Amino acid sequence: AFYLDLAERAAENLNGPQQGRWLDILDQELDNVRAVIRRSIASGDAETGLRLAAALTMFWLFRGRWKEGRGHLEELLALPASHKTPACRAAALDALIDLMSWQGDYDATRCLAEEALVAHRELGNVAGVANQLSSLGYASIGPDPEAARELFRESIDTYREIGAPPMIAGSLIGMACAEMR
Repeated sequence: AFYLDLAERAAENLNGPQQGRWLDILDQELDNVRAVIRRSIASGDAETGLRLAAALTMFWLFRGRWKEGRGHLEELLALPASHKTPACRAAALDALIDLMSWQGDYDATRCLAEEALVAHRELGNVAGVANQLSSLGYASIGPDPEAARELFRESIDTYREIGAPPMIAGSLIGMACAEMR
């Protein structure tokens, strides 16, 4: 519980002025965090492990630990579905998709983003829908730039609907990439 709380508090601060402090804290506690994740996997406690690993998404990204974060999330997501809530699974898919995207694994990203998009729609999570439309757009730039542009347009419209202007930037960049393609 302590490390889950720590990771969730860190997640709230990894994109702000306290980022350096929180990255240092997580660096110091990384072995303990890994132990909690391993324990979650061994005991089948997917919910705790997924919440912890997903909360650390920005840590995995900022510290270049993409492979490690991805491995934890994939292993935890492979545990029986009955051991995780739909919201937890959707958040974990979001985290895994982010890591896969940064690794350039767009084929795997596309499949998971489609699954996550359905999950967010079922949950009524409009921000999650917008995010996964953008993820699908990035995964589609290479094979189908026109489809990617449409996905980015829908993502932008959805972000505007919920009043999330900062998030629009990623979709605008993606649209520009699709346009150049």
